[in-house]
Amino acid sequence: MNFQMQKQLMLMPKMISVPVKITYIDAQQREIATCGDGIEGYDVTHNFGSISGIPFIFNRKETVVVLGEVFMTPKDFEQLTKGVFHRARNPYTDIYDLIYDSVHLVDSRICRKCKLRFVATDVLVGLDEFPTKAQKLAQLSQYGFTVLHYLVTNRPLTQQQMEYGIRQLQAECLQNGLPFEGVTVTYNDAAFSAQCTDTDRILWKCSNMQSNMQKAA
Repeated sequence: MNFQMQKQLMLMPKMISVPVKITYIDAQQREIATCGDGIEGYDVTHNFGSISGIPFIFNRKETVVVLGEVFMTPKDFEQLTKGVFHRARNPYTDIYDLIYDSVHLVDSRICRKCKLRFVATDVLVGLDEFPTKAQKLAQLSQYGFTVLHYLVTNRPLTQQQMEYGIRQLQAECLQNGLPFEGVTVTYNDAAFSAQCTDTDRILWKCSNMQSNMQKAA
């Protein structure tokens, strides 16, 4: 638990999803791109109207880049694999595969049938007057984005307290029918987090809660 360094941490659910960046320039949505390997991805702007939760206008006269996740619920996955995306041969068995294929569909009319949703998780560029990630996310909510419930620490946590927070987020996701995969833990200080390497920026990606808690301890 030494990584806390007397700094506030943000615990946020990580869903089974495809990471996406949305770029707004002078209030207009200009590009939606998957993050791919973290550096380069694919332009999927043509599917903007087929993914719920993405405002077309971001009423700020600056460049703003919003990071988030595109997902579908397990319930929708089950319905789609029995209906529109039923395949007798090589059927979809992994929800991530269908999400990935749906996001990258060339035909936006088919993509619209996939019931994809977007939730914001971070602001990569813009909103610089707000020093913390929590403050930036609060602003996104006011501009029409959906933001998952997250937790922010106000003091260094013990292993038991961290585990309790993770289980709380897990329970909320499962209760709301979301495809929970784990929890990411990052620094709430936006400038400090941006100075970290890509590897260090996400302190935990807790897909296996017990093993990750033991490693962190």
